[in-house]
This record gives sequence, structure tokens and C-alpha cells, in this order.
Amino acid sequence: MAYVALYRKYRPRRFADMVGQEHITRVLKRQIETGQTAHAYLFCGARGTGKTSAAKILARAMNCLNPMDGEPCGTCAVCAMGDEALSTDILEIDAASNNGVDEIRDLRDKINFAPTVCRYKVYIIDEVHMLSTGAFNALLKTLEEPPAHAKFILATTEAGKIPATILSRCQRFDFKRIPQPLIEGYLKTVLDDLGVQYEERAVAAIAAAAEGGMRDALSILDQCVALGGELRYQGVVETIGTLDQSAMDRLVEDLRDGRVDRALAQVEEAYLAGKDLSLVLRDLMSAFCSRMTTAAEKKQPLEFYLRAIDLLSQGETAMRFSQRPRTALLAAIARIALVSRDDSVDGLVARVARLEDMIHRGWTVSASDQTAEPLWTEKAPSDAPEVPFGDPPVDAPPWDQEPPLPSDLPPWEEKEPARAVQEKKPALREEAKPVSSGQASRPEPSSGKESDRYQRFLELIRSRSVPAYHTLRFGTLMDDRENSVIIEFDKKGHVMAQALRIPSNAKIVEEALKEVYGPEAKISYVDAPEGAGEELPPLVEKAKSAFGADVIITD
Repeated sequence: MAYVALYRKYRPRRFADMVGQEHITRVLKRQIETGQTAHAYLFCGARGTGKTSAAKILARAMNCLNPMDGEPCGTCAVCAMGDEALSTDILEIDAASNNGVDEIRDLRDKINFAPTVCRYKVYIIDEVHMLSTGAFNALLKTLEEPPAHAKFILATTEAGKIPATILSRCQRFDFKRIPQPLIEGYLKTVLDDLGVQYEERAVAAIAAAAEGGMRDALSILDQCVALGGELRYQGVVETIGTLDQSAMDRLVEDLRDGRVDRALAQVEEAYLAGKDLSLVLRDLMSAFCSRMTTAAEKKQPLEFYLRAIDLLSQGETAMRFSQRPRTALLAAIARIALVSRDDSVDGLVARVARLEDMIHRGWTVSASDQTAEPLWTEKAPSDAPEVPFGDPPVDAPPWDQEPPLPSDLPPWEEKEPARAVQEKKPALREEAKPVSSGQASRPEPSSGKESDRYQRFLELIRSRSVPAYHTLRFGTLMDDRENSVIIEFDKKGHVMAQALRIPSNAKIVEEALKEVYGPEAKISYVDAPEGAGEELPPLVEKAKSAFGADVIITD
């Protein structure tokens, strides 16, 4: 006997055998019991969800001589006949290859002949959306008023392409994608029936790859079982042609942490191993979607995941139309990992979201590292000093060490040089003094110590959002008198001011501000003047204190 594929061997023969479509089978069984079957049905849904199987079961149930609880009995003369014997009365038509007007006219001419064996002549038209406009028009009148012995069951994966005049003449049933746990349970039943040992992870991988289609799951299982022996996870991954879960987790972590070299190396390794890059991209997008859902449940920032999914979607389109899909995927991977060099608005928002995510995970972020790769340092154990992530450049200037002065310098005389500098000092200040009439002067800090109100304001924000608190600490309090709070950000902390304008952070800050400073209080974020907040080398600081002069940095 010829081998029969698993999806055909285990095709449902009764409504009770169908998986995950109880909302449909319950209605159809009720119609069979009461004898109130419609003259035309439309079954819609994704591939492999049971549309054609339900159509065949319904056709047999309508013609069954002794239906039981809305199911075909399986013992009467009609049920005992094979599909070949019933082919004259239950006709299955493929609309993809019979989509012209002539085929529909031929159907319309033959529909008036009475059935030879069964009670009803049932026409099952699969992929009905492939019919041409003329074919739909030719079918319209017959579908509206068919003979009493004729029934139509239309099946399609794209209901949006069917004319409204056809839809209004049918009872429509939408088939759902089958949940992964139900697919896993059915696959285990099939494997037990076949006598094949299996790993739980292997069955879960097949169910996930099927994307809600039972036929796809059985087809993949058929291919994996052909390997022989126990069904193992590694064999399933190799058969499907994608990355295993551990490799996918590493790739996502490398992209989130900005390790572009590792991420590109993993994709290159998958390409050399013969993996399907389109499946790799699809699974990577699913992994980001899963993590975004988890982050949303934990009230964590989503901007980085949204940006990654958007870039992967663009990469998927580029791969579809590119002659070098590998290059398109590598470019998308690099853009995701190099978020710290993206100066667009979306890139800045994603950078801030990643910093907040690092703070949530207990990492320490320093302001001086905002433009470096990576953007954070891992928190060391409490009994050990904090260790920076990566070694500093070899040629980095040692600003933290004061160079020794030569021992042969002559004694320093302060009076004359100091007097010369003092004479020049007013001139320097006078040049920097004028301010345009339309521009307000920069406020000076009210005191060296933050006020009690501002401390309470910070603590209130910290109790509600730790990321917002750390972001606000990047600024310097300039003034908090008379219900007005002014916070200054230097050039390095400019991106943090942008983060505080994100609606979620702005709402937290505004609520805390009104509770501490009053309902009329306002908060402003200002930029520091050019060069403000920059630390000078120790030697320059020493010269400044010796001469008592201002330091002016010129181009």
C-alpha cells in the first residue's frame, strides 16, 4: 500500500475530531440536528486551520441517513462510501485552476441534474477568491437561488477579495489559528499512535513553526519522523532551518547591549550553516515582539523594541526584492545594534529607553559614557570596587593624574604678573557682557546646596519611577523659587532632557511637581552655555588659581 502523508492520514472525519474550532463545529452540528442547513456557506481563515476538512464533514453530515448528534454516523450506506464513490454528488473544485467564466457556466448547467446517490449535491469551491470578476458574476444568480437539492460551501484564505454581493448570500464562519498548546497536544497523540519517542522541546518547536496551522504542523512532523529514532529538538531545528532558542536569545541580548560584532558574527554563522535567512529574520522579529509584550506587562520602556521591529520590517521588505538578501539582513542587524550612533529622533528615544532598561536591570550608567560603546558599566558586587565595562583606550589623556612639575623652575613672583592680569581682567569681562535684548540671561544657581523642597521632589519621583529619577539627576538645579523650577543640562546631558519630555516621564514629573511646589508650579529644562560643566585639566586649574584670571576657550 502506498504511503499516505500524515496530514491526510489524520484528517478529521467528524466534527469532534477537529481541534480549536469549537465555535464553528457547535453551530454546524446544531444545524444538522434541526435540519436548518443553509444553501451557501463561506469558510474563511488561515491555511491549515480545517476549512476543507470541515466542508467535507458537513457535506457527509447533510447526506448521512442516520446522523447522530449532528455528526455523520459512519455506518450508513452514504458514510460507508469512499470519496471516489461520492465524487458525483460531492464535488470539490479548485478555483485557482478553474477560475474562468466557462467553468462556472458549466457548473451552472449541470447543477439542475438531481444527485445520483445522496440527498444533496454539494459543491465545495476551494480558494474561491481566485475566481475572476466574470466568474463571480456568472455564479451570483445561481448562488442566490440554487435548486433545492444543491448546496455550496466556499472556502478562502482571503475573504477581503470576495465581492460583497457573494458575501451577503452566504453564512460566513471565520476559522481561528489553532493555539500552540492544542497543536502540541494533537502532535503528541499522533506520535503516540505512531509509537515514536519524542522530546517536549521538539514538539513545542514544531507547533511554534506551524504558526497556528495544523496541516503545517503535521507536514513538519512527517519530515522530522522520517529521520528515524527519537524525535529530538536539534533535529527539528535543523529540519526547519532556523536558529535554536539559545542562539536566538544570545542574538537578542547582543543587539540590545550594542555588541554589533557578535550579532553580525551570529548571522554570518547561520548563513554559512545553510539556515534560511528569511526564517531567521521572522523568528528574530517574533522574539522582539515577545520581549516587548513582557516589557509592557512590567511597565518598562518599549521604544528600543519598537525601533528594532520597525528596522526588521524594513529589512524584510529589502530582502524580498534584493538579489543579496544576506546583505539586507546584516544591514538591518547593524542598525539595531548601533542605536548609540543614531542621532534621529527615534534613535534618541531608543537610546534613552535602553538606558532606562539598564537601570531597571541594576546596571550603573555614567554621564561621561553616553557616546561610548557600550553605554553602561555592569554593577560589581558590594565587596568589590566598581569595574568599568571594557578597558580605556591606550592613548587616553591621563586627566585624572596631575603631572609633576620640573624641579629647576625659578621662584615665582606673584605681584607684577598678577597686577598685569588684573588690568586685563575687566576687559575680558566687558567683552563677554553684552546680551541681545530678546534673550534672557542665564540664571545662576540659588545656592550650592539643593533646597529641602527640591529634595522632597526628587524622592517623590524616585518612589514612582527610578529611571525618571536618575534621568533628572543628570541636570543641575538653577532655581526653585516662586513655584518655578529651572534645571540646567550640559551638552552631555542634553539627551536626558529629551527623555524627560517623553509623555510617561513628563506625567510623573508634573504630578510630583504639583504635589511639592503647588498646582501652579512649572518646570523648565535649559541648556548650559557652550563649555559649561566641562572639567579642566589639573594643570590649567592650577594656572587659573595662580593668575586669578578667567579661562576663555577659543577655536
